[in-house]
Amino acid sequence: MKRGYTLVELMVVVALIGITSVIAAGEVVQLHKGTGYVLQRERALQVLEREAQSRLERRSGDPGPGRQRLLAELPGAQLKSERSGAVTRLTVSWHRPDGRPASRSLSIVEGSR
Repeated sequence: MKRGYTLVELMVVVALIGITSVIAAGEVVQLHKGTGYVLQRERALQVLEREAQSRLERRSGDPGPGRQRLLAELPGAQLKSERSGAVTRLTVSWHRPDGRPASRSLSIVEGSR
């Protein structure tokens, strides 16, 4: 007696594979969106580090074309500097991939080397 799979059993397996694929595809899309923000956040931190290093070394002017290139990778990026006594606060703000605003800050204390 030959034993095989029925059409119903094969249809159930195909349906389960299809459902699993749809769920996995949704997770991949969410992961991709999240990595875009992580990359932007890393770029913002690199901008802050370059600017802080430049100020600590007391170089005048732009700390190099690298900062401008990094800022260009952040949509709508702005670098702000606020000084209060011996503390300088650097802030980079930009728009996340989903359009919401984001920012990162770094404080420099004068004489903190």
